[in-house]
Amino acid sequence: MSVRLILALLVVRVTGDCDRPPLLVNGFPGEEFLTSTSFPVAARVVYECYPGYVFQDGGSTITTCMEDSTWTSLQAICEPRNCGHPGEIENGYYQASGTTLGNKAIYHCNEGYRQVGQSYRICTASGWTGQVPTCETEDFSPVNLLKEIIALGHQVLTKEESMIKAKYQLLESEREILRLKENLLEKAEQHVDENNHP
Repeated sequence: MSVRLILALLVVRVTGDCDRPPLLVNGFPGEEFLTSTSFPVAARVVYECYPGYVFQDGGSTITTCMEDSTWTSLQAICEPRNCGHPGEIENGYYQASGTTLGNKAIYHCNEGYRQVGQSYRICTASGWTGQVPTCETEDFSPVNLLKEIIALGHQVLTKEESMIKAKYQLLESEREILRLKENLLEKAEQHVDENNHP
């Protein structure tokens, strides 16, 4: 009797249902298949990729339960999403090791510019985070320089502070040139006035 029972179980198993479908790296069977533990012959299971992953072209995203209680070969591959170019920054540059899920683009401004906005963007399931920052020219106006000097107190000058000091000295030189031009203009006007009056 036990031989007949084993034989009956084997027959049922050969022509019966399939167990859970095969696993997919970075993917899963669609939600309607998640709770099932047994699948009838000819049942088709459709796979999805986890958020941030997409199917690589060419692979089948479906597996089917065959009469021998095995699944057809699953050819699908879920690969990390490619966010594409993170965006150029005018008067600066960015550094990134890649443009796929989890990679980070770090932005830098050229010398003489300061960054406005977050200095990095991350490739996520929904694309690049945030916005491309901007690089604005440093404000070396006398008012801003005075604010910088007051804020610095008696600290040692850094490279940026030395640049500010140099720009301030340049402004003073330009003022001196303007004063000289004004003096020359006044003298020229006096000379014209003296020569035009008999």
